[in-house]
Amino acid sequence: ISFSCSDYSIVPMDSVFDVEYDVTCSADKVNVEVIGSTDLYTELIPDDSSYLSGKIRITTGSDMGRQSKIVLLVSDGCNIAMKSLVFEGEMLKITDNAYRDVSAEGEDITIEFLSNMEYSVEVSANAASWITPVETRSVITSALTFNVAENKDKKRTGTITVTSKKSGTSLVYTIAQRGWVTVAIPENS
Repeated sequence: ISFSCSDYSIVPMDSVFDVEYDVTCSADKVNVEVIGSTDLYTELIPDDSSYLSGKIRITTGSDMGRQSKIVLLVSDGCNIAMKSLVFEGEMLKITDNAYRDVSAEGEDITIEFLSNMEYSVEVSANAASWITPVETRSVITSALTFNVAENKDKKRTGTITVTSKKSGTSLVYTIAQRGWVTVAIPENS
């Protein structure tokens, strides 16, 4: 039994996806059964009446356990084979404050979040000239550092958005930077 995905996959919650299967054996036809854990809905869709290949349509809910799995059972009438796939729900969660108040002098800030998936990061267009990434990241990094440049003008606000590349789930951090206050003192004071 082979599948079109690895034995362990991270998948978006509240989604529907297909996993292709192929059975290699000497029989012209097999019996196939798919069993899913209670947090997954599964549907077997064979390519033809031989059941030697096809797909398993999997529907995830809004909550998945740590070890959500499906088991594919295949019988050629004499032998039974079994193979399982384990799925984990995508996680993207802010672990600290999503709002940062930065001094007018500028400073490095770090945003922290939990993630078990690939993601992208975007600084809002209105803040791209004054919030810049300090370091590059790899898929497993969960803390990103940005430099907030000095602000010699009035208070300003921008956002940093972290988005799952699979599901589009996003985290939004708001960065508010204080500005310099100019005080005019009359000459006769």
